[in-house]
Amino acid sequence: MGIAVCALIKHDLDTSGMEALAAQLAERLDGIVIYGYQDNWRANNRETPHDYVVKGYAGSNEKRILKMYCNGYFERLLNSDKEIWYEIYDLANDGGESLDIYKECFSPFAGYDSKWGGFCCTFMDETKREIWEPSVHDFRKQVLLEKQLLGVGELALYYGDNHMESAGAFDIALSGSWEDVISFIKKLGKKNIVIDIGSWFKNEPDYKSKLPIAFLDDFSYLPPDMRHLPK
Repeated sequence: MGIAVCALIKHDLDTSGMEALAAQLAERLDGIVIYGYQDNWRANNRETPHDYVVKGYAGSNEKRILKMYCNGYFERLLNSDKEIWYEIYDLANDGGESLDIYKECFSPFAGYDSKWGGFCCTFMDETKREIWEPSVHDFRKQVLLEKQLLGVGELALYYGDNHMESAGAFDIALSGSWEDVISFIKKLGKKNIVIDIGSWFKNEPDYKSKLPIAFLDDFSYLPPDMRHLPK
């Protein structure tokens, strides 16, 4: 199965409630956002415990329909400081990646099909770089496009999923600040390999003998086919 490549980007969205967030997403993603929650508590005596309960709609462009789930809906009613996690799915992309929004950052729709090992090959093996590098930049391009719509700041963070120590960034993102996330990764970087992608490509490549645990990307290096994109 392999280790999935996860991305995090700082956002400036209003995550205090579904209605406000759905309105922002409908505007920025130019679509209709259906928002609600998964009823896992058998609310209202429903026979099916996992019904999706619609709370409202935002937007008017029917060419794109998005469905938003508020995870931990009932817990947040009881405790407004509860972890923040919204999942958004594009209904035209059945089975595709979700857009996940946390307290101060988000994980984009963009996915990297070849897993963590393939992503790292560009930075570890000169003989395989030509094979893997195009897919790395394709992924970066998709992340950058979503960053322009929903993100703020300079950085994107790439890390491995829950099989790696850097996956702790996800737990921090749920309720912590973006600065907390980056501080956690930089602390890990004192004993592990964290690669600054811009510096790596702009300087003489330093191929690593050990698997990196995270990458920081300020998009200061872009291949020719990405240089027309605003950062």
